[in-house]
Amino acid sequence: MTDDEVPAAVATGRRVATALLGTALALTVSAVLWLVW
Repeated sequence: MTDDEVPAAVATGRRVATALLGTALALTVSAVLWLVW
């Protein structure tokens, strides 16, 4: 990996991590709401 590719890879990794976290959060919230109601 060249020095030019590193920032792009980091940005992609952050985007993927954010998407995964958002999905997990949404699933957790919906599960809690489903249990509460």
